[in-house]
Amino acid sequence: MAETEYKLSLSTNDQEEGFLFPILPDSIEINEQGNGKIYEISGSGPINVIQPSSLSKISFNGYFHIDPFHSSAKTVLKPMQYVTLIRDWMNSGKPLRLIYVGNDVEINLPVSIESFDWKEVAGTPGDIEYSVKLLKYVYFAPKKVTISSTTAESNAAKNNTTRPDERVKPTTYKIAAGDTLIRIARKMLGDDARWREIQKLNSITDSQIKTLRIGSILKLPKRR
Repeated sequence: MAETEYKLSLSTNDQEEGFLFPILPDSIEINEQGNGKIYEISGSGPINVIQPSSLSKISFNGYFHIDPFHSSAKTVLKPMQYVTLIRDWMNSGKPLRLIYVGNDVEINLPVSIESFDWKEVAGTPGDIEYSVKLLKYVYFAPKKVTISSTTAESNAAKNNTTRPDERVKPTTYKIAAGDTLIRIARKMLGDDARWREIQKLNSITDSQIKTLRIGSILKLPKRR
């Protein structure tokens, strides 16, 4: 029987932007609680009314090592690049997707980042120790109500709901092999003439344009 490949990833925009955690945490804590309420009924005593369960809470701790040889992931970023991505996602107000594949447990949930703490590890410059807490995200949308006015007696309301699209306009881009600023501008902004904006936003010198580092994260200007 094939050995299970353990993976833990965090992503956004339908997994178009994200990363595999380079080193798996020792444990992942999942907290799920019921949400029942107790009411006093005269003559009958207390009764328990079951409500929908509370949102799941997920938390784990780990390390981002400066030495890529500690990682099992194929693509490894610098420790501060992981920190920057997580902080940007946390401030974006957009939901993320957490995926964990293990031996007997699989997690695939939309989540929000409730807290993210990190620090440089003493004695090993560049290594980052982190702690992250996530909360299950539930998609919602306003209901559209249509009122029929055929007769005063038969007025009816129809509620239409649509699942919101997870896709959001990306604010960053990870450089791949063969990429140029013109190609990135055409692909991500729909206008290859905007490559100068990407250069200026990321403080890229003219001499660095032809030697873009694969795996580096570029900030993107707003799409028009």
